[in-house]
Amino acid sequence: MGVFDLSPEQKEKVAQLRARVEHALTQDVQREDHYLMRWLSARNMDVDKAEEMLLASMEWRKANEVDGILERETIPDKFSKRYMISHVGEDADGFPILLAPCGRHDHRIALEECGTEALLKWNIIWVEMVLEAYLKSTYLDNLIRNSLEYIFIF
Repeated sequence: MGVFDLSPEQKEKVAQLRARVEHALTQDVQREDHYLMRWLSARNMDVDKAEEMLLASMEWRKANEVDGILERETIPDKFSKRYMISHVGEDADGFPILLAPCGRHDHRIALEECGTEALLKWNIIWVEMVLEAYLKSTYLDNLIRNSLEYIFIF
């Protein structure tokens, strides 16, 4: 088996959470044990709190039209060149390496030029790009990782 093995207690908690939130999950990966386990871990294995947190996240994603944003939206060239963040590869263990020259980022100027809505949308796109890179690395060598690990170069 992979890096991600669940104890019998964890399996039971994951099954309970899955039964409660199945209706709200929009992607296949969201139905998988490792995804649901992240929510339980974030709430100290409390199924009620994990359900509340996950459903709030799903509602926020819906309200902000996050699902499918990478297919629908692009970051304007002017914006993406000034605030570059790049996925440049993976480390020896298969975790993503991101390059973010943050010293060049001036969000005050971006707010003045593009407004709050554009900056929020850009940040949503960036986070979705990060999650996409994570999901790709999650299944390398058939290992499921229960952590979100990145190397950022600033």
